[in-house]
Amino acid sequence: MTKLSGVARLIGIVAAVAFTGSAQAQGYPNRSIKMILPFAAGGAGDTFARPLVQALSQSLGQPVVIENIVGAAAIIGTQVAMRAPADGYTLLMVSNALAIGETMSPRRGYELMREFTPITQLNSLSLVLVVNPKMPVKSVAELIALAKSQPGKLNYASSGVGSIYHLPMEHLKSMTGIDIQHVPYKSSSQARMDVIAGEPSMMMDALATMQGQIKANQVRAIGVASLKRTATAPDLPAIAETVPGYSGDAWLGFMAPAGTPPEIVSKLQQEIAKVLARPDVQAAYRTQDAVPVASTPAAFGAFLKDEIEKWGKAIHAAGIKIEP
Repeated sequence: MTKLSGVARLIGIVAAVAFTGSAQAQGYPNRSIKMILPFAAGGAGDTFARPLVQALSQSLGQPVVIENIVGAAAIIGTQVAMRAPADGYTLLMVSNALAIGETMSPRRGYELMREFTPITQLNSLSLVLVVNPKMPVKSVAELIALAKSQPGKLNYASSGVGSIYHLPMEHLKSMTGIDIQHVPYKSSSQARMDVIAGEPSMMMDALATMQGQIKANQVRAIGVASLKRTATAPDLPAIAETVPGYSGDAWLGFMAPAGTPPEIVSKLQQEIAKVLARPDVQAAYRTQDAVPVASTPAAFGAFLKDEIEKWGKAIHAAGIKIEP
């Protein structure tokens, strides 16, 4: 009888928790929602978050407020979100930077997949591999062949060690076995200017940023980092057409503190998906060479695990020094 009463109490507790979560979801939201962006104002996060919060505020019937909390490679803002109640009133925008940070920043004080629950991937932002027009290559296959014939002699630029413009090149190196040297810069703009000048001879950059230089023949685009060709540049091959399985695009998404009721997570995903399905939003994304995604929480969780593993391997393969 004692065992039976213990089981009954356990069932009662589980039912009470489930009822509390369901009740929370039914009345959700009844006040403003905070969206933490651990990135500087004016960047890509803001570009895509601000139109989204306007639409979400209307559809949810409560204000959605952006709060930029920067510092320590997105760690500070992420820590603030981690400490917030798991009630659906604090969301965290995540990006490649946080997936990379799982390996690059061992003392960050959290594990992304433990402290947060996935909501949805917001979008995919196309990166493009460009070379100086004087380079005797017009395709990824030709670049690989040239690099293999001249090991260690070709250089590529990036905006810094561990950046999203650095690691996709290291990922390409590890998948193809080529030996090209990394030249890190303090900014993408300076790296871009030097590639246009001819040395270093190549770089990975945002397609939206490079479109003008590509059209002006200041650089030659030889492949996009997405698994498939992009809608905004359909004539440009995907690197994966030459290197099967390669992917290195940037992306943005949303998570919530772990323990947020599944019903609330589902509601947020569905509302974001509705916004991303709007023709005006899709048109705005195309101008930024971005693709709306609106994945399910489960799909986004699987994607995040793959991204963390992929960039971890790239970091270790590149021999990047990681502070203990």
